[in-house]
Amino acid sequence: MLEDRLRRRLAELGAINALGIVIASTHDPSRLVELGLAEIVGRLGFDRGVVGLVDPVAGSIADWRVAGGAPGLGLLLADVVVTPDDATAAPALLVRADGPLLFRDAASEGDEVNRRLAALLGSAGFTGTPLATQGRAIGVLIVRSRFRDL
Repeated sequence: MLEDRLRRRLAELGAINALGIVIASTHDPSRLVELGLAEIVGRLGFDRGVVGLVDPVAGSIADWRVAGGAPGLGLLLADVVVTPDDATAAPALLVRADGPLLFRDAASEGDEVNRRLAALLGSAGFTGTPLATQGRAIGVLIVRSRFRDL
């Protein structure tokens, strides 16, 4: 048990180090998001991950990036635009959250965005966290939940 926790912690620290290398390797924000997401998904052992970016001018969460899974999987989210004040869509809840949230049964909820995210991730539930800098949300990170028994 302790060995597993140490292994996971080491993987997390390795991912943080890899993200630092990625950040230093490019100044293109779009490429940075793609590389960073790929590092998080790959290094922390998630099958797939999704990032949605906040567009402060449009007042929406969109511009979805997907890592892992079959090519073209991102098409499931191509037309998804979420307003940050949406009452049920996971990306809106995340962008307003102070930390990670667990969505246990998103696949059967009434919200279409949550169902699409669950389908894309190949899971009934998922975990997400806001991405923030200087006190403001700039996006959301969503991955397949590892907590199936909760």
